[in-house]
Amino acid sequence: MPDGAADAVARAVGGLHAGLRGDLTAASSGLANALLELAPLDGEEPWDDGEAGASVPFAEAHLWVAKALVDTWAGDLRAARAELEHAAFRLPVGLPFAGLGAVLACRLDLAATGTTSPVGVALTATVPGPQSRPVRHGALAGRALAAVLERRYDEAATLVELAEQRERAVDARPLPLPVVDEVCAWERAGRRTEALAARDRLRERTAGLPADLRDAAIARADVLVASPEGLSAAVEAAVGVSRRLASPYERARTELAIGRALARTGDVYDATSHLFSAVELFRTAGATAWERVAADDLLALDDAGPHESVSPATGPVPAVPAPAGAPVPTGPGGMVPGAGGAGTPSGGTVRTPGAGHGADDAATVHALRARLHERWGDVLTERELDVALLVVDGASNKEVAEWLFVSVRTVEVHLGRVFRKLGVRSRVELTVVAHRG
Repeated sequence: MPDGAADAVARAVGGLHAGLRGDLTAASSGLANALLELAPLDGEEPWDDGEAGASVPFAEAHLWVAKALVDTWAGDLRAARAELEHAAFRLPVGLPFAGLGAVLACRLDLAATGTTSPVGVALTATVPGPQSRPVRHGALAGRALAAVLERRYDEAATLVELAEQRERAVDARPLPLPVVDEVCAWERAGRRTEALAARDRLRERTAGLPADLRDAAIARADVLVASPEGLSAAVEAAVGVSRRLASPYERARTELAIGRALARTGDVYDATSHLFSAVELFRTAGATAWERVAADDLLALDDAGPHESVSPATGPVPAVPAPAGAPVPTGPGGMVPGAGGAGTPSGGTVRTPGAGHGADDAATVHALRARLHERWGDVLTERELDVALLVVDGASNKEVAEWLFVSVRTVEVHLGRVFRKLGVRSRVELTVVAHRG
């Protein structure tokens, strides 16, 4: 191997060591510089002919795998996945580090889409010796992750246990990859004894991880298995860890664990807040499959909590009479939803909020609307106020989205912020507060 190629491999290994120490920004920057130095100049052949040049693609593949892994640790799964896919079309990405690139590509695919892409499948097929330890361990952990994303928690817990047993059978530990928390798998499967045992051995297992990843894993485990009397302290500690995390992916996983723990106790309001944060952070990280999991947990809050509260993710109209004098929301241009004409969403299919009020009620309707603008205007943004007024009138999330020309997910986010800012737990409470005066 020529000196330049050997130096590139050494820098790839050095970048991984720097990442494990927690110097993720410096590690990523250093690997990017090494890739630039190895890249050919314009007009030159990609690699020199002959035996010496044959090793350069192999060296460059090491750098790309190392950079993708460091970026994964930093929480930018979208960038890491794009880097591996870009490199896979011209470099032997499945060869470095005994197949680590192939395992990482499959794991990033699962986090992003819930399935393995053709690139991930092809990379796995290129790994020499399919029984290499990273590939064997990665296959089990990948199947566990797929099972969690499909909510097959008993299967996931068993696969995680097998993977952990295989890992503990040897002295060396694999480099950390996106995977299922063992404690989470057992807890979701309803196996508290196994979850507690997994939590007890977690500190030893995470000893070699970057500090932020280790702290996040321990915080998630503690909050998921906390007793009712110890939950408040565990949540406070986990929130503190979450706020320190630079990785949006690790922070999203921690927010998801906090939200689930609070939902289990019936604290719908605080659970909703943390689950909304998880949804947004997973989206930022590019972990779309995990984003859907967090959104599903948000939907599951519909039947939980005090006051028969309804999650802002659902949008069904509460089964209570609409208060008299409900405000008539107006959309862009001041048009009334459901009034027909060019301003009516979906061809005028949305029912008219406030329909049935007589002309004598018009002054009351507009007075209430003006009063809510005055009361909430300093607390809510203009768009949050638009969403709140439509919901107070009984519009579903889908109807609000159609009227405001945004996605239902955007309405969910705005409504969650309205709930938090106004200190209410449900659409019913929001309506009551609006008419309380």
